Amino acid sequence: MAVFGARAPRLGLSSRACFVPLNSGWNRKRVRSQGETAFSCIRLKKTSSRASAFTLAVLFSFSPASLVAQIVSDGSTNTNVVVNADGSVTVGIAPTTSDGVSLNRYRDFSVPKPGVQLDNRTEAARTIVNEVTGTSRTDIEGPVEVLGQRAHVIVANPNGIVIDGGRFVNTGRVALTTGQISTTQRQIAPGIFQDNLVSTVNGGTITVKGGGLSGQMDAIDLIAHSIRVDGPITNESTNAGASIRLAAGSSSTEFDSAVLPGNTGLSWGNITGAGATSEGAVLVEITRPGVLRANRVGIEVSDQGAGVRFAGEGYATARSFTLSADGRIDLSGAKIEAPAGISASARSITLDNSTLTASEGPISMAATEATGDGLTGLDFALSGQTLFLSSEGNLSFGITEDGTTSLTSTTGDIVLQAKGTFADAGSSFAAHRNLLVSADQRLSLSESTLGTTEGSIQLDTKGAFTATGTVANAFGHLLVTADEATLAKGTRRSEFKAENGSFILTTFGVNSAGHLTNTGSLIQGGVQVDGLKDSAETESTGAVTLNVKGSLINTTAEDLAVIFGAGGDVSIRTGVNIENNRGRILANGDVKLIAEGDVLNIVDAPNGAVDPEVVQYTRKGKRQWWTLWIKRKRESYVSYDYGTLENTDQLAAITATDGVSIEASGSLINQGGDINANDGDLEIKALRVETIGLGSGKVYVRRTCVLTCSYDGEGSVAYFGGRLNASENVRIEATEKFYNRAGSVLAIGNVEIISGDVELEAALVPTLVTRPAGLYNFWASKAAWVFLRDQFGSIVADTGNITVTSDRPAKITGGTLTAGGSVELENGQEIVRAPDAYSDAPNHTIGFFADLPLIRQ
Repeated sequence: MAVFGARAPRLGLSSRACFVPLNSGWNRKRVRSQGETAFSCIRLKKTSSRASAFTLAVLFSFSPASLVAQIVSDGSTNTNVVVNADGSVTVGIAPTTSDGVSLNRYRDFSVPKPGVQLDNRTEAARTIVNEVTGTSRTDIEGPVEVLGQRAHVIVANPNGIVIDGGRFVNTGRVALTTGQISTTQRQIAPGIFQDNLVSTVNGGTITVKGGGLSGQMDAIDLIAHSIRVDGPITNESTNAGASIRLAAGSSSTEFDSAVLPGNTGLSWGNITGAGATSEGAVLVEITRPGVLRANRVGIEVSDQGAGVRFAGEGYATARSFTLSADGRIDLSGAKIEAPAGISASARSITLDNSTLTASEGPISMAATEATGDGLTGLDFALSGQTLFLSSEGNLSFGITEDGTTSLTSTTGDIVLQAKGTFADAGSSFAAHRNLLVSADQRLSLSESTLGTTEGSIQLDTKGAFTATGTVANAFGHLLVTADEATLAKGTRRSEFKAENGSFILTTFGVNSAGHLTNTGSLIQGGVQVDGLKDSAETESTGAVTLNVKGSLINTTAEDLAVIFGAGGDVSIRTGVNIENNRGRILANGDVKLIAEGDVLNIVDAPNGAVDPEVVQYTRKGKRQWWTLWIKRKRESYVSYDYGTLENTDQLAAITATDGVSIEASGSLINQGGDINANDGDLEIKALRVETIGLGSGKVYVRRTCVLTCSYDGEGSVAYFGGRLNASENVRIEATEKFYNRAGSVLAIGNVEIISGDVELEAALVPTLVTRPAGLYNFWASKAAWVFLRDQFGSIVADTGNITVTSDRPAKITGGTLTAGGSVELENGQEIVRAPDAYSDAPNHTIGFFADLPLIRQ
């Protein structure tokens, strides 16, 4: 049985009595008049004993749970409470104020499963307040319905509120709060005032259990110091502004009494944080069974240092989903969908195993503390029209062994900003338009995938930029700025492509040497775009534009290191060196290289690749008594060892479909590499120019003689690189010296060399020659010897002229100058050795007895 705060209809007994649950713990006493105590009496008229028994049976037919869930007026307001036969309770609300507020106070206010009706048919209140002044919490286990005119409903209980199967019917906005209710006067016009309700929260918890909370409401606000959701909260209203709001922390909420039910366009409850501190506390927790569903959803925590833990589901079906906290927002296993957008703001934010989708709006997340964890995530997915993630500290994303992390913008941009570092390991970033990533301290990508469908990629950091096993594919431009930059292979090759736009990379070298190190990676640009600049104001001067404060180090490892202008020029400027070690610098246009230091187009050479190791000896055996006049055993051996040049299909190359121009304040060293201008001129300006071919392989021959001679020999030697080629003209200006050592200069047109010194040196390339046995040695054995022939060290102007202007005569050691036209050497030439061929083969007398002393030459 329930105990009520108003007189009930007469049931038949002549005496007046109070019925109090025996196990309630309350003081039992007779009540003389309505409102004297927490208990009212029911007057029973005399009837037959059978009728009395029936009446008592009805009164006591309620379960113990129903008896505990009481609504008891505290007597301070004119509030009438009536129990109905089905166990539901009808509350006749107190008269309204001039602002349409009905204030009702209770010792106890709980809603049983049969429900509670707030009778508004007489008072026509705009707002019905139900405030608990006692010490018991409020349990809402059934429906709360407003009879008559629709009204806002406030349930306030500082002791806490537990909802398990609650539902609100015919209500405007609903506020469940653990605050204490007061009023404040506001001037709304000159001489016109209105009284607004204020809920002041200093403590208390609201818990939503598995039975959940639902209803068609303009809004449902849960306002408490802490909130826990273990079940569904559903606002079924189709009004676009219908919402769910969870507000935790010490606060003050002012309710505007002028807002009419049904009007969702105006703010009703304005919350102001009290500035309290709850450092590290989780004041809103949505567990895995918890679900928030409304047209709009908001979660906010006002206490300093306090946060949100969200492991459930959230659906804002028409508008946005927002989360804000001063402490930490932890989205672990969360699923949030909001077509209009999702936003989160806190000192630090964690996204682990979570999926956030905004199909028609942005996703915005901001970590506001510089010294905290920043914004971090593992195995999560974000998908929205645009994504904006920022951190005053760090941004750090990644994946577990079997997980995936993806950030997708369906129609707009992805913007990621970190005041500290940005670090990603294994995530996928797919932007429909632009992808913008910035970090003040460091930007690190490991096994990351970046792409744009229609836009560009921009990566900016004031610190170091590193990319390992990362693929970035921009439909438009790809722009990178960093203090220094490193691209390297991880589990896959790193690739950075601007498919239809320009690739621009700038290094500052403020806190580092400012190098760009590309190890086995691809840098590719589509076309030059006039007027395009990166954030460092470097302007596009080619399909690929590199403006490097330090050195460019382009090194092939397991994969080729390639810099490629797919639809235009490659333009590189460095403050120190350009080092292309087995790499490729390629352009479907011109290649333009400017270095304040050296330009090195090289292959790391083994010992002997330039000057082979030569081993030569002759040994004689001991003379035996029985040999008489026959010569002693003799062994002669000669070998030329250049070492082995690895990966001869991956030599250094600088190649342009048009022309190549190189300017170096230091030297140009082309060792084992090729520089090719396939449809244009090759122009080189440097302090010193060296083009050097490299040998690879080994040749040896061994001759052993007693009565006859036997031969053993094998091997071959090949030369690679050291070539300067142009389909039109070659022009070389070397202030100090031009040195061609086993290399070649080839032009279809003219060759012009201007230098202090000019030197051409051929390589004596060994070739093994074998001869089968024959009459010359009476068929005793095959013969073998090594020829040494001058090769390379050449200059060729196929159809044009060769002009050499030097301070001294050109020094030629086995080299050649060949022209279709004329050869002009301003100061003549010094021929150290004319091209020739040599053999180590001795002259022998033919025949079986050739080695006999009597006939030996």
